[in-house]
Amino acid sequence: MRDNEHKRLVEMIDGYKGKEGSLIQLLLDLQSEFNWISKDTLQEISERMKIPRSRIYRIASFYEAMSLRPIGKHKVSVCMG
Repeated sequence: MRDNEHKRLVEMIDGYKGKEGSLIQLLLDLQSEFNWISKDTLQEISERMKIPRSRIYRIASFYEAMSLRPIGKHKVSVCMG
């Protein structure tokens, strides 16, 4: 992660510190900003917000809107229904 990306990551996390129930929104914002959520990002969230990494991983891996792998800039979805 480049320095400017890490700085932005820290700013975003710190913006949610102390806000009860804000983890999902933080993860969605990080997904939107970086197009994925890396292991380093999970660790940074865990350390800065004092939340177990396993809890963060469980949430991030549950929601389809979040990706734990790098993805392209544009996502194509096809509705078959």
